[in-house]
Amino acid sequence: MRQFKSIVSLFVVSFIFPNIFAQDAVKLKTVRTEYGVFIDSKFNSIGNLDGAVINPDSVSILVTQMYIVNTSNDTFKGTDKFMQVMIFHPYSASGELLTEPDYNESNSYPFVNDLLPGDTTCFGTMVFRFSDIRYAVGESTWKQISYWKIITGISYTSVDGIYSDTVFFASADTCTFRITASGVGVADVTGNVAGCEVFPNPASEQLNVTCEEPMQSIALFNTAGQRVRQMESCGSEAQIPLSGLHRGLYLMKVHTANGSAVRKVVVEF
Repeated sequence: MRQFKSIVSLFVVSFIFPNIFAQDAVKLKTVRTEYGVFIDSKFNSIGNLDGAVINPDSVSILVTQMYIVNTSNDTFKGTDKFMQVMIFHPYSASGELLTEPDYNESNSYPFVNDLLPGDTTCFGTMVFRFSDIRYAVGESTWKQISYWKIITGISYTSVDGIYSDTVFFASADTCTFRITASGVGVADVTGNVAGCEVFPNPASEQLNVTCEEPMQSIALFNTAGQRVRQMESCGSEAQIPLSGLHRGLYLMKVHTANGSAVRKVVVEF
């Protein structure tokens, strides 16, 4: 992953793209940005980034994914490309913006599938290490940060060239989230499985899992997305041994015939 970097403008390289501002209008609007984890190389949502509370000591990597709606009458082909941009704004408790210029990250992607007028789809999984962000802003600034505002949107397509600042910000999504200094900090998440409970939590020897319906499988993943425990045909009660695991935050995924749920668990010894 590229290091975070400061830039003077998002759009100073417009000469690279011959169609710049040819059709400069809001065509792709970011309507939601989610954060989550990778499990088996697949993005699993924890929830909306806006309003999230995250502890970098427990979750070292911030994984985000955008939901985009085509607000135009044009179809973006699967062979077309776009560039996603995320701009980071750290604020103090008094609402003061702590760094200028902004720190940001961008990636380019193909659309893969045609995006028809009015269609909404998810795009552009991006990964950020909190240690990189901390290094980028500096230790003294990091200690002053109360919350973050992240602006995420599409700044370029191979159809339209690079959007102007006005169009980019009009079609972007602004999320506000906090980074906690202690505690687990990630809310229990996900799932349409009724009555799924995990105890004790934190745990040191084993996790007890109960559910109101039979569990087809239970999997335990570390924050890097690696499966560290797996159980099949568990019934409505199960015990997961924790010996050999490192202390820290894990995500447990429960599958039943009616759906799945993900719960955070903490291992302590």
